[in-house]
Amino acid sequence: SCPTVGEVSDIYAKEVGIPVMKVDLPMAQEAVRLGTRIALIATVETTLGPSQRLIEKIGAEQGKRMECTSYLQNPAWDALQGGHPEEHNHIRELDRMGYDAIVMAQVSMRALLPDLQDVKTPLLCSFFSGYGAVAKRLNEIAAQKKASGC
Repeated sequence: SCPTVGEVSDIYAKEVGIPVMKVDLPMAQEAVRLGTRIALIATVETTLGPSQRLIEKIGAEQGKRMECTSYLQNPAWDALQGGHPEEHNHIRELDRMGYDAIVMAQVSMRALLPDLQDVKTPLLCSFFSGYGAVAKRLNEIAAQKKASGC
C-alpha cells in the first residue's frame, strides 16, 4: 500500500498474470481532476518523490502542468505512531494557502481525518479511494468468474 514502492508495481504489472493496483492511483487522479496546485504532505520522505511523479504523470496525460509542493513532516510520524494525530496540524496551515487539493501521501495518514473535518481545501487520502478501487476490481473479477462458471 505504500507509494514508496508504487513505481516498482508498474514493472511487476507487466510481468505477472494477476492484477496489480496502486493504492494511490485513484487519489492522484482525483488531485489532477481538482486542479494543478497540489500540496503533497508526508511524514516519511520516501513517499514524496513517487507520489509527486504519479500526480505529474497523470496531469501530463491530461495536458496539465502540475505544480506540486512537497511538505515533509517527520515529527508528525512520531506523533501519529504515538497515538497523537492532533499534533499533525500543518494541514490546517496548508488549507489557508490556496491549493486546489491537499494530498496525504500515506495510507497511514487517514488516522488524521477525524480531526481535520474543518479543512476547506479538498483533503485526499488513498485509504478510501485506493482500497475502494481494489474492492471494485475484486468484485469485477468475481463477477467474471461467476459468469464463466468458475
